[in-house]
Amino acid sequence: DCPGLLADFSPIHTEKYAVGVLHGDPTQVTSPYCPITAEQVANSGLNYLALGHIHKGGSFRSGDTLCAWPGCPMGRGYDETGEKGVLIVTVDDTVSTRFVPLDTPRFYDLEVDAAASLDDILPPVGNEDHYRITFTGTSEPLALETLYDPAFPNLLLRDKTTAPVDLWGSAGEDTLEGKYFKLLQDSLENADEETQRKLRLAAEISRKLLAG
Repeated sequence: DCPGLLADFSPIHTEKYAVGVLHGDPTQVTSPYCPITAEQVANSGLNYLALGHIHKGGSFRSGDTLCAWPGCPMGRGYDETGEKGVLIVTVDDTVSTRFVPLDTPRFYDLEVDAAASLDDILPPVGNEDHYRITFTGTSEPLALETLYDPAFPNLLLRDKTTAPVDLWGSAGEDTLEGKYFKLLQDSLENADEETQRKLRLAAEISRKLLAG
């Protein structure tokens, strides 16, 4: 924990450029981790302010100062997904940054339809990256144990599909539910294709509501 350190700061130097380095948080003014505001950045007298602490990269300009942070160089879990790396910063009359991804293991958190093939989701060559793939949609229980590939040792599969439902199973029963679904089913006859799609969708949503 650290109070804000950039307030009322101004560099004392005779060089052409002034660069600051801080472990601080520019995303929330109430942060307990050296909070930094855009106004403080603009008044800092710095050409470039290099920050750490925030694990997702970002940047902004305020006044004549560029404030940037690369994020963490390697994800540590499924809340830190995708490419991670460093910033190559050029300080000149203007300051510019270039993100360079590092070849470290990455985390990917993907949600796909049960009908999808892992061959279409995973890269063609195995690697040490971490993949958490959640299957959704309507399907019979998936045999996940048969889908694992030794080329991807950090593959995690989850089945969050719902079992197929007989939309019209209770249609015609002498209940409110039975009469309702019979009404939808009868309406399918002689309906155009778009109306049939909407009627089936209504039946699917109704079944999900009834199932909680």
